[in-house]
Amino acid sequence: MCKRILLAAGLSALILMGALLPARAIPAGPGAGTTFSRTFLPLIARADPPTPTPAPTSPPPTATPRPVCACHADLYNCVHFSTQAQAQACYRYCLDQGAGDIHRLDSDNDGIACEHLP
Repeated sequence: MCKRILLAAGLSALILMGALLPARAIPAGPGAGTTFSRTFLPLIARADPPTPTPAPTSPPPTATPRPVCACHADLYNCVHFSTQAQAQACYRYCLDQGAGDIHRLDSDNDGIACEHLP
């Protein structure tokens, strides 16, 4: 009886520690003798909860510059713009696109388009 209790206590300790160690089987009952067979206990491991993997962050989409005006041909004059800022935006956009002053909005070549507009 004492061996059974110690063995059962040992099994509990092994299970709590999460070890897979050979253990001896408990005799089946009276008259089973003291012969033990070798068995193995299943590993009962207490795993830590998995740490969440953060989702890969992608950079925010870059806004493509919205065309301010068409730069493929001479389509605009200063009269087509309400303000000097609008004309300047078109002038700068076409310069950035490599079209130069295609609309001839900067008549005196000082870098300021439609200077007479408000």
